[in-house]
Amino acid sequence: MATLRTIRRRIASVKNTQTITKAMQMVSAAKLRKAQEKALKARPFAEATKHLVLEMCKGMTPEDHPFFVSSEEKKRLGIILVTSDKGLCGSFNNNIIFRVERDLRKAQGGLGKTSFLMVGKKGGDFFSKRNFEIKKKYLEDRERTNYELAAEIAREAKNYFLTGEWNEVHLYYSAFKSVIKYEITQETILPIPTAPTGLEAEAIKDYIFEPNQKEILDQLLPKFLEIRILKAILESQTSEYAARMAAMDTASNNCRELITDLTLIYNKARQAAITKELLDIVGGAEALKK
Repeated sequence: MATLRTIRRRIASVKNTQTITKAMQMVSAAKLRKAQEKALKARPFAEATKHLVLEMCKGMTPEDHPFFVSSEEKKRLGIILVTSDKGLCGSFNNNIIFRVERDLRKAQGGLGKTSFLMVGKKGGDFFSKRNFEIKKKYLEDRERTNYELAAEIAREAKNYFLTGEWNEVHLYYSAFKSVIKYEITQETILPIPTAPTGLEAEAIKDYIFEPNQKEILDQLLPKFLEIRILKAILESQTSEYAARMAAMDTASNNCRELITDLTLIYNKARQAAITKELLDIVGGAEALKK
C-alpha cells in the first residue's frame, strides 16, 4: 500500500490539475461566446450568397467561366481541411480526420493525386505522416483576421484549380450546432454546379447582367469562395471552443471523483496506521506487566 505521504502528494497533484482544467474551461467558455456570435452572424450572409450564386449560375456552360469546368473522370482532388492548432478538445480533431480518411478510402478507385491545404496543426501532422502532399499549412494564422486567412486560402485553391492541378476541391470542417453538438461537414466548392435538376430545369431564369456577365462572374465567384471558407473557419473555431469546454468540464469532474477516491484511501491508510500504533502500544504494555 502507498504511504500516507505519497497519497497526500497525489491528492495535491490532482487538485492542481483540477485548478488548471477549471481555468481552461472558463477561458474556452469566454472564447466560445465571442466565436458563436461571429458564426451566427456570418450564417445568413453566407447562405444568401450561396443561394444567389447557385441560382444565377444555373444553365451556364463551362465557356461562361472556368469555375464551371469538371469533365475528367479521374479526380485530381484538393482538400481544404479545417482542424485546430491545439489539443485538449476531446475527439474534435479525430472525428473530422477519420471522416476524411473514410471518404478517401471509399473514392480510392476514382481518385488520382490528392493533396491538401491545411488550416490547423493537428490535421497537417496527421496526413503529413501518411505521405499525403500538403500544399500549404496555415498554423497559428488565426491571430490575423479570419477574412484575410479565408481570402488567402481561396486564392490558393483557385490557382490550383485554374492551372489544372486540381479538378475538384472539397472543404471539410466542423459545423457548430450547439454547445454539446457539432457536425462534420463536407462541401464541394469547386467546380460550381450549373446543372439544374427536376422542375428547376423547366424554369431557368434569364438574368440581365450589367455591366456584363464575365465581369460580374470574375468578381462574384472568387468572393463566393472566400465567404464559404470564412464560414467554415468560423464554424470550426466555435465547435473547437465548445469541444474544449466540454472536455475540460469532464476532466474537472474526473479530478473531483479521483480526489474523493484518494481521500477515502488516505483515510483508510491513516486509520490502519493509527490502529497499528495502538496495537504496538497495548502489546508493549502487556509485555511490561509480565
